[in-house]
Amino acid sequence: MSQTEIAPEPFVGQFKGQRTHLFLLLGRGLLLLVPTIGIYRFWLLTQKRRFLWSRTFFGGEPLEYTGTAREILFGFLFALAVFVPVYGVFAYLTTQDELVAGIGSAVMGLFLLLLTGFASFRSRRFRLTRTLWRGIRFHQTGSAWKYAFMRFGWFILVTLTAGLAFPFMAAHLFRYRFNHTWYGTQRLKSVASWRHIAGPFYLFWVLFVVLAVAFLVVIGAAIAEPDAGAVLVSVATLLFFVFLGLAYSVIASRERSRFVSSISIGDTGVRLRLRARSLIGMYVLFAIVLTITAVVISLAMGAAAAGFFVSLQAELPNMSFETVMQALGPGALFLAIGAYLAFLAIFAILTDLFLALSYWKLVAANIELTNPSALDNVRAEGEEAPSFGEGLVDAFGGGAY
Repeated sequence: MSQTEIAPEPFVGQFKGQRTHLFLLLGRGLLLLVPTIGIYRFWLLTQKRRFLWSRTFFGGEPLEYTGTAREILFGFLFALAVFVPVYGVFAYLTTQDELVAGIGSAVMGLFLLLLTGFASFRSRRFRLTRTLWRGIRFHQTGSAWKYAFMRFGWFILVTLTAGLAFPFMAAHLFRYRFNHTWYGTQRLKSVASWRHIAGPFYLFWVLFVVLAVAFLVVIGAAIAEPDAGAVLVSVATLLFFVFLGLAYSVIASRERSRFVSSISIGDTGVRLRLRARSLIGMYVLFAIVLTITAVVISLAMGAAAAGFFVSLQAELPNMSFETVMQALGPGALFLAIGAYLAFLAIFAILTDLFLALSYWKLVAANIELTNPSALDNVRAEGEEAPSFGEGLVDAFGGGAY
């Protein structure tokens, strides 16, 4: 580059969506889940993706999601054909003796673990081929079964090494996913390495072992001195979970920042700087909102129950438990079930608003494309992949963004 040339400005990510807009979308969608017996969730998932994609900008150009709810629904129905015989095997194992049932359940569990790797890779291919930027489609090559067996083997190795092999697994699987990712005619490349996260991971691994041993000592002391031990165990448990949250936030922020920053799209680089304190703040805010919501719901339900019993106050001393239950009637059962389902719906909304959306905004605001002009010559290529993998992931209960 000559002295008169100026390096092109990077494309910094922007997210222009509003939390209130997503709240209204989620609220309407969850109301429609009841009359449609849950089938509307495929449309709700599609609407959420379109909301996130269309409000995420790079260089003034938004992402575009072209997937449809029918594709996910048909993929889910096709995936059920896989799960029906699996459930049949589990049902058959319940009729066998304990040894056969135990071995059979373990084998089927490992098979499902293998299948989740296959499903996640196919699901990623589905989402990429329905994601466009500047009118050019992303797509993915590579073998889903190869990825599934690699992931399965790494999982076994990580288990056998008590987690010590995790940095190697994370880097290897990340490289495979992104080295088989394309933006039109331009292939992505990743040089992610286990060294990128080795420092904080192994530091927290050692601290975890030390704290786990200390926690066992505290439990032993609590058994010996029950009166004073209960408070000690409670404090130790709280501190242990705080440590786990801190460790996860630090390792996750380092992994995602370093791994994503290892990606290049031809001569265009990708940079992400995700701070641990941002993740911690996100989780703390979610915990606060969830706690306040739970308290409000509990107070409302307590007030309703108190009002009912006050109305029976004159007769209550002379009423048996059976009589009280008859007075409550079947409506109370439906009310309890409705309250439980309402809490699950509220929890789902809060998770989307204060975890999923917050994380998406964090990444969008801290990612940038360096030397973006190198992408000007990229041509459109690739086609939409089948939705079978997406259906499998949804059947596993993991319909991700």
